[in-house]
Amino acid sequence: FIDSCEIFNNDSIGINYTMQYGHHKIRNSKIYGNGIGIYQETGCNNEYGDNYIEYNSIYNNTIAGIFYNKPFNTTEKNDSEIVVFNDFYNNAEDIIINIALQFRINDNNFPGLGTTYDYLTADTFSINFESNYWGVQAIEEMNQKGDNANISFFRDFYDDFELGKIIYSKWHTSPVENAGANW
Repeated sequence: FIDSCEIFNNDSIGINYTMQYGHHKIRNSKIYGNGIGIYQETGCNNEYGDNYIEYNSIYNNTIAGIFYNKPFNTTEKNDSEIVVFNDFYNNAEDIIINIALQFRINDNNFPGLGTTYDYLTADTFSINFESNYWGVQAIEEMNQKGDNANISFFRDFYDDFELGKIIYSKWHTSPVENAGANW
């Protein structure tokens, strides 16, 4: 459990959690100036509870804010990795998911969006990215194309049919209130 911490200026990884079994919670922290802010490497079985990354400010990381790099063993429950009420900005990539399942990434702010970002690399499973704020430029594109389209800043099924889809409907039109660290 990490709560109300400042994790910063690590050239490689700020937080690395790799336990096979466990219930992880990272909350109300500022994670910045790292290569990767939060790195999950070996997969976590959610038999003992979901993993939460909530109410954090994740910014200025040179590789990624969050990087998930192995499949999760999550056959028992639907949401093992829950990422909610975070502020992401000025990261090279905000979230990278590589061959992972069972995510819920909702009610976060991604306001610094540019049109060249790849938000997700995934296996053939869809990932729930509903109800996030993406910034003015992104909202314009989403309003124009709708909620089931090739969005320029996502790398998913529409860019490579071997990848999963990003489900991004119900986007917020203004920043999510109370997201990010509150100190």
